[in-house]
Amino acid sequence: IASLDVATRMMEDNGITILGDIIREAVQLRRKMADLERNLHRNGDWFFSMWQPPTVKYKGNSVEFADCPNAYLAENQAPWVLNNQDNWHGFEDIEENYVMLDPIKLTILTPGIDNSGNMLDHGGIPASIVSNFLIKHNIVCEKTDYYSFLLLNSLGTNRAKQGSLLAALFEFKKLYDSDTPLESVFPELVRSYPERYGSETLKSHCEAMHNYLREHKLIELMHRAFEVIPTPAMLPVEAAAHVVRGNVEMVDVSAINNRTVAVMLVPYPPGIPVMMGGETVSGEANAIAEYLLAREKFENMFPGYEGDIHGITRERRGEQTIFRTLCIKK
Repeated sequence: IASLDVATRMMEDNGITILGDIIREAVQLRRKMADLERNLHRNGDWFFSMWQPPTVKYKGNSVEFADCPNAYLAENQAPWVLNNQDNWHGFEDIEENYVMLDPIKLTILTPGIDNSGNMLDHGGIPASIVSNFLIKHNIVCEKTDYYSFLLLNSLGTNRAKQGSLLAALFEFKKLYDSDTPLESVFPELVRSYPERYGSETLKSHCEAMHNYLREHKLIELMHRAFEVIPTPAMLPVEAAAHVVRGNVEMVDVSAINNRTVAVMLVPYPPGIPVMMGGETVSGEANAIAEYLLAREKFENMFPGYEGDIHGITRERRGEQTIFRTLCIKK
């Protein structure tokens, strides 16, 4: 509560200037990332990219993002509005002036998916590996997807911190390109699971996870899970009442077909509910169970990369982790 009062007073005193500086610094980092990626790609090398338009309209001409003046990008909405004419974002049916990209929310993309959304055969670097590496450098990601992670250029972020981010990304690239043993990059992970990771390098580790994600189609399963609408058997408030009365039981995810869940299920990524309490896993909604089972198998294949799934409880059975959730008793 006190921090909200302080933030409110800061905005009253100098809010426009502060937020203007934040936007300009974020735009400068975006242009720097675009320039680095462009120069490295010209030399046949790779680097991380930013989710943003590759070109923008400036004074009637189309210019590369890295070459557009900082002031124009920071003071005009036009470069950030998503539209279906300049379809760099992939949303084909987007309405005019429907949404714009927030310049201070920085989504960094890792190699692994091409511009058409197809997974690459080789050279993929899952974002969870990169975000775990950044944590070692005291850089915390707001959200990590399969091949992207989100950072915020907000109050308190300055060029020194941006420099630390770029340095960490270049260090990761150096360790990846030099095929550094994983024990030197993630010593705690290797010590915790020596038989699983002891012989891997950072590059082979990235490749193994990327191949698993591609072969088991986890991204495709995730999309299917979020496209279906489960059948409601009761209102969420009624499901909550069942929880209060104890009229629920833990059920393995592998056995939740045709069961009514009692709690909301929210997998991260992307952090959006796939089911509400009171909805039944049946018909097309079985795709949700398939995705959760795929996540379960992934965690057993890559221990140490457990993702947050609200509503799921993990239980160890021998060497395996089993996903369970609360369902209404039959």
